[in-house]
Amino acid sequence: MLAHFGVWRAVKGAVVSVFAVWVCSRILVEGFDITRERASGSWGLDPTPLIALAVSVVAMPVVLWAGMRVLRERRNAPLVWLMTVSWLFAGGYFFDTLDGVGAHIPAAVFAGYAAGGGFVAWCATGVGR
Repeated sequence: MLAHFGVWRAVKGAVVSVFAVWVCSRILVEGFDITRERASGSWGLDPTPLIALAVSVVAMPVVLWAGMRVLRERRNAPLVWLMTVSWLFAGGYFFDTLDGVGAHIPAAVFAGYAAGGGFVAWCATGVGR
């Protein structure tokens, strides 16, 4: 009964979206850690954090698509594109907050991606067509 209304697809979309945000945020944090280890003074001109942001934006659609395919879901283009574009803005917004030791993306962002990913995945089920 729940499968008919696309509930399981929404749950899968939420889980995969949160996992993708976690992977991409770890890429950003690791980019800052590499820069911090190499720095001997000012590291304002080091391109490593920007490269990490670019890699995380490229990794987002790959992780989303692969995660949904592993969970046997098809027609994932809306989820992949909307979450990737939103990560471009969210990753850029939290870019400066991730340069400290032990930095992380706030839990509210993960909750927002869970809600957004679940909703977009649910909308793409085709229920009622």
